[in-house]
Amino acid sequence: METRQADEQVYGIALAEGQSLACALPEKKLRDLALLQLANHFGPLSASERETIARRMLPALFMLRRCFARVRNKYYRREGRPYLNPFHAGQYCLFLHFLARALREDKSAPLSLCDRVYYLNRVMHAVDLFYDAGLPDVFFVEHPLGSCMGRADYSDELLFFQGCTVGGRPGEHPALGPRVVLFAGARILGRAAIGANTVLSAGASVINQNVPGDCLVFGCSPALTFKPLPPGFFDAYFQPPE
Repeated sequence: METRQADEQVYGIALAEGQSLACALPEKKLRDLALLQLANHFGPLSASERETIARRMLPALFMLRRCFARVRNKYYRREGRPYLNPFHAGQYCLFLHFLARALREDKSAPLSLCDRVYYLNRVMHAVDLFYDAGLPDVFFVEHPLGSCMGRADYSDELLFFQGCTVGGRPGEHPALGPRVVLFAGARILGRAAIGANTVLSAGASVINQNVPGDCLVFGCSPALTFKPLPPGFFDAYFQPPE
C-alpha cells in the first residue's frame, strides 16, 4: 500500500488565507468528477448550476482542509498537508458534505442544487449528512454506512462508525459536547445532553437521558452504565489545531 501511494501524483490546491490542500486530482478534475456524478444521477446541470459548483468548490475545500487538518489518520495527510483522495470513500463522503454546505451558504445557489449534492452523498456512501443538520466543522467518519446524523447541537471532534443515529423531533434535539465517539450501532435520541469526552460503545443507546462526560457508555437508556475513559483515548483520532 505504501509503495503504491508513493507512486501517486499529488496536486496542490491553493486556498484562502495562504493555505493549500494536497489532492489526488487537480481542482478542475475534482470539480468535473462531481459534475459528472451529479449529471449521471440527476440529469444534466444548467450552465448556471455548473458555474455555481465551480464558484463554491474552493470554499468547500477550505472547510474540508480545516476538518482534515485535525484528523489524526495517515491517509488524510500527504507531503505535510491535509490530503483529499476522491477515491477514498470516507474522504469523498466528507467532501460532498462540505460542498453541500458551501452551496447552502451561497444565497444565490438554488436549494435544489444543495439537495442534489446531499442526495449524491446518500446514494454513493449510504450515509445521511444533511447540510442543515448542524454538523460541526471538525468531524471524522470510519465506514459510516447506514449512519444518519440528524439535527442536533454538535461540537467539534465528532467521530462515528457504521449504523449510528443522532436525532430527535422538533424541540427535542440532542446536544453533543466536544470529542464524542459513536461506535457501530450507537444512538443518541431525543432530549439528550452528552458531555465532552464521551464514547458510546457498540450498540449503546442514549434516549432522553444526559451523560456526564469523560466516560465510556454501555447499555441502553434508562439503564446506562458509565465507565472511566482511558487516558489519551482521543489522541488516536484527533490532533490539536495547527
